[in-house]
Amino acid sequence: MANTGPSYSQRGAFAVAFCFSLWIAPTIAEAQLGYSDSLILKLRTTTDSIQKADLLIKIGDMIFYEERDSAIACFDQAREYARGPLAGAIRAKLVLRQGMIHEYRAMTTKGSMQDMAKAKGQAIIFMDSALAMAKAMDDQVLLAEIHHWRGETFKGQGKYDVALGEYYQGLAAAELAKDDRSLMIAIHDLSLMLKIEGREEEARRMMREASALAEKLQDHEWLIDIGGHLGEDAQADGDMEAAVVHFTRALEFAKRRKDKGNTVWNMDRIGVVRMEQGRLDEAMQWFQQVLALNKEAEPLWNALTYDHMGALLLKQDRPREALHYYLLSHELYKDEPVPTEEAAKHLSGLSKVYAALGRFGSAYETATRSHAITDSIVKARQEKDLTQLRMQTEFERTRKEEQVRQQHRDQLAAAELTQQRTIRNISIAGVFVVILLLVLVERQRRRAAAAQRRAESSERSKQQFLANMSHEIRTPMNAIMGMTGILQRNAHAPEQNRYLSAIKQSSENLLVILNDILDLSKLEAGKIDLEKVPFDPRQVIGNVRDILRFKAEEKGLAVEVHVADDVPAMLLGDPTRLNQIVLNLAGNAVKFTEHGSVAVRASVADLQADQCTLVLKVIDTGIGIPEDRQDKIFEEFTQAYSDTTRKYGGTGLGLTISKRLAEAWGGSIDVKSERDKGSTFTVTIPYAIATDAHTTPAQGRSGSAERELRDLRILLAEDNDFNVLVAQDELAHAIPGVQVDVAANGRIAVEMAQANVYDVILMDVQMPEMNGYDATKAILALGGDKSRVPIIAMTANVMKAELDECLRAGMNAHVPKPFKREDLIGAIQMVLDR
Repeated sequence: MANTGPSYSQRGAFAVAFCFSLWIAPTIAEAQLGYSDSLILKLRTTTDSIQKADLLIKIGDMIFYEERDSAIACFDQAREYARGPLAGAIRAKLVLRQGMIHEYRAMTTKGSMQDMAKAKGQAIIFMDSALAMAKAMDDQVLLAEIHHWRGETFKGQGKYDVALGEYYQGLAAAELAKDDRSLMIAIHDLSLMLKIEGREEEARRMMREASALAEKLQDHEWLIDIGGHLGEDAQADGDMEAAVVHFTRALEFAKRRKDKGNTVWNMDRIGVVRMEQGRLDEAMQWFQQVLALNKEAEPLWNALTYDHMGALLLKQDRPREALHYYLLSHELYKDEPVPTEEAAKHLSGLSKVYAALGRFGSAYETATRSHAITDSIVKARQEKDLTQLRMQTEFERTRKEEQVRQQHRDQLAAAELTQQRTIRNISIAGVFVVILLLVLVERQRRRAAAAQRRAESSERSKQQFLANMSHEIRTPMNAIMGMTGILQRNAHAPEQNRYLSAIKQSSENLLVILNDILDLSKLEAGKIDLEKVPFDPRQVIGNVRDILRFKAEEKGLAVEVHVADDVPAMLLGDPTRLNQIVLNLAGNAVKFTEHGSVAVRASVADLQADQCTLVLKVIDTGIGIPEDRQDKIFEEFTQAYSDTTRKYGGTGLGLTISKRLAEAWGGSIDVKSERDKGSTFTVTIPYAIATDAHTTPAQGRSGSAERELRDLRILLAEDNDFNVLVAQDELAHAIPGVQVDVAANGRIAVEMAQANVYDVILMDVQMPEMNGYDATKAILALGGDKSRVPIIAMTANVMKAELDECLRAGMNAHVPKPFKREDLIGAIQMVLDR
């Protein structure tokens, strides 16, 4: 239906003023929003916050598609009222509107495809969240409303199959709720969607059902809308009197509601029907009423009415008067930035007036413009209308010039008409072929988009699972590893040494596996963060030698490390990740070598003034790798032999991670190996050479001796009793005279921080009653010396997003669980020396 409801320009002007100042110029606002005066009155008189929020949402909905900023202002004001446990449904509605706002931004953005994809992703997240909230509340009326708006959004995107599914789900929810208004809206939505799908009879039947429900509810707003649709259906069927009945009834309701937009629209439709019936005088009266009432409306409303009056006068053989109205309409259409079908019809009518006046040149020019617009909307119509006008012009010109050749011209015109019909038929067939191709392409696109959505959803679930898994494993591991270290440090029976060593080794192996899985996940998601800091490559490689020395000595292996003299003293890159790569490769070499040696050699290639390529070779005399397996060892969970995992252990992720880390820096890893003779892994990574500016010591601790840690008072916020025992014992052993107070949750931690003086606060993140983020913010808000106590996060959350959240909350450092005592003491030393 051409009508989309009342004129929105008046609503938007009111909404901004109304949402920010509810009592400004009430009479002017009501005049602008005539049909919604009951909403305004309720909003002004009610004292119920939830009802205020609901009314603001309704006003925002009414202006959403025309006055976006004003609608957002209404939603923001509604959010201020939607507080407390009883406002769940309101909050779900507002979350849905957030999704609609992001979808609008995606459709209107002038940015990159990435910006558009990001906005669409946000829209889906908000819509899914609103749906989940409604399902959790089991609110069927709210579910019906959410499915309505989701259907409208997908319909606006052209995703008709998805929209149809949403509308059917809305109908199901409305039926479960047994709510007549929800049923009416759902059936109305389905009727319009089925009409688009070409299911005309079913669509009309459902519109009649919606009409019956609107009558039952005496909902005048919807009776106007539905009456317009029923009138158009009757007009299309040729039942003009039934069409007038529907339009007239809709007009009466529009007048009662002071709905100017629908008032003038239904008047215009009645005039069109009367004109089609040949009741021209009566039609002219309707058009004149439209113009009298529509002085302040959108210009194109008047343009359409001017065109109808011009067409009527042409029917009465009054072309000069018709021209007057067409030219008035023309002045309004010419400022439109985007040509429309109405503009094409206008130009077509104007060309007919010119032809009736004998101004064939103007007629031809105007018709050409009309057909140019029509070609962009409905290509199949262009050639037919344009050729007919050319034929008419040629006919009139030649008839005046040579009457004796009339018969010949008639035959020529008939031949040309036949040719035009052939062209038209071919064009129609071509259009159908193009439409078929477009349908196939769109279907494929939708399938690809659905697959993309599923992949993104799977990736989000995977990341959440890994984060949860990491936290739940690291928390008990902190207690196991910490207590094992404490037992080893304290007096115990000698025969218990091997058991404690086994527990420690198994825990460390489990932590390595967990870290490998998290690293692989980050690499797959493209979320690995590479540092670019100065580092000494000799120190990094030497650290690997120190780490592997004892394991190599246990197996009787010699570990050789050699760094060439031309390797720069300092490079710019990520030393942690380089250490990880070398440790993975050298660790594998030690693991798979029973006799002989392991060598790590570093050199450079392509040495320039500011950059070079670091070349690392890890050489062993181990079991080697068959040639047909050398490409596969870099795949996930893959090892060289089928029995390798059983015999040597490991997850098969180390080489995969090392290769991807090297590639992330623009480098590579290659392998050369011979079975039973050993392997050589070669890593090449390009690095910038660090300059003096990069390596200048930072101000602060550099050059000064670290303070001795003693007699500190520390607040430990931790809800896990075992982790409390570990932290207390480690701190007591490392810091003479330390006093450790324990808070079992964030709320208690804030109270203790306010009541006592502490040197350092150790803050867990996931705690009952109040989490670590909120507790940190509350402590910082205490002000004075209380807000300057350094806070160190001690959490099993190691994903970057969680660590960034710790810093945003105001924490000064982070020690991951399971923690090493030297890392914890180092963090305390660092924050106290700042």
